Formats: sequence, structure tokens, C-alpha cells
Amino acid sequence: MVRLCLLIMIIEILSCNSENTTVSKQIPQAISLLGDSLYPRILPSEVEKDFKRKLSDTRMLAKAHPNNEIALIWFGRRLAYLGQYQRAIEVYTNALEKHPESFKILRHRGHRYISIRKFDHAIADLSRAAVLAAGSEPQIEPDGLPNKLNQPLTTTQWNIYYHLGLAYYLVDDLKNAKDAFEICYQMSDNNDVLVASTDWLYMINRRLGNNDEANALLAKIDPEMVIIENDSY
Repeated sequence: MVRLCLLIMIIEILSCNSENTTVSKQIPQAISLLGDSLYPRILPSEVEKDFKRKLSDTRMLAKAHPNNEIALIWFGRRLAYLGQYQRAIEVYTNALEKHPESFKILRHRGHRYISIRKFDHAIADLSRAAVLAAGSEPQIEPDGLPNKLNQPLTTTQWNIYYHLGLAYYLVDDLKNAKDAFEICYQMSDNNDVLVASTDWLYMINRRLGNNDEANALLAKIDPEMVIIENDSY
């Protein structure tokens, strides 16, 4: 539980500011597991300006093509990059009325349910996305926040299982978290996603007492591995 509590505090620090900051005039996006109101992060002015410009572009595109699945997804993504998680979820919910079988929309709404700490909702969406995506060809997911090489590293399918595993971990359901991250691990076809899935699987196995299984995962991890963006893992 110590590691879980530490993780909770970390994600709350990284994803939103608490109510004791200078953004009190904004609308809180979530209530933390510690009971605090959480607000969008304060972005550097140039970054915020760029994000708002891109949001305006995607809003116009979604308005011009109100039934286009990809346009609606990007509208939601751009809202979320500005910390407007509740609005992003509304966009995805409306999009699902038009595309009820879209595992891509469910993947993104599930992710944002994690952002606002509605983990059961996230698990429902991501589990449904996994069922709908079963048997489909892996599809590279474009980055909204490109890495230094402007090279997307994940697939929609990988992201579904990554976030499903994370949601299960955050409700302390280690068995299902392990199952999800094992699938994620099997899908890891580059060093960045390999170190990410390995890190979570290692932590889960250690918490389950599977020390040999945890240590075996480290065989593929090499200090000389070339990592593009996931250095923290």
C-alpha cells in the first residue's frame, strides 16, 4: 500500500494543481483521493497559446465534420491537453452516441476517467474497448504531444491495455492489473513501450510476492537501450 499511496500522490501532483494554488478561479476537474479539489496545471504562456490555437482548429474541424470519429477524438484530446477533462469526456460521450462501437473513442474516454479519478468508469470503458479491438490490426496512435523525434511509439491497442492496467492498479486489483499489463508487455515492440510495461509488471509482481517472475522481466532491460521519451521508466 505504501507504493500505491506514493503513486496516487505523484499522479495528483503531475496531472492537476491542488486548490491551494493561484488557479482558484478555474473550475475544479476532479476531487483527489485525498479529498482535495484538483485544477488544471498552469502552463507556460507560449505552450498555452499553442494549445489553445490547436484546440480552436480541432473545434472548427469537429464542427465542420460532426460525425467524423477522428475529428471528434482530436477535439477531445486537445481539450484534455488544456486540462479540460470534464469537457473532453462530454465530447467523447457525445461521439459514442454516433460511434457506439468505437474502441478508439472508448480508449480516450477511459483515459480521461482516470484523470478525474473515476476508476470504475475507466475500467468499464477500457474493458469494452479491449473487446471491440480484439483481432484488429495494431494501429499506430498519432501523438498530440510529439517526442523529440516526432515519432509515435504506441498503438491504440497498446494504450488500451496500458490504461486498463493502470486503472486496475489504482483500485488495488493487482490480479487484473497484471493480466492487462502482460498483454501490454506482449504488444511492446520498441524500447520505449517495453520499459514502460516492464516497470508496471515488475512493481505488480513484487507486490504479489512473485519475486522470481519480477526479476526475470529485467533480462530484457539494458542500460545501453536507446530510449526516445520514456526515460523515467
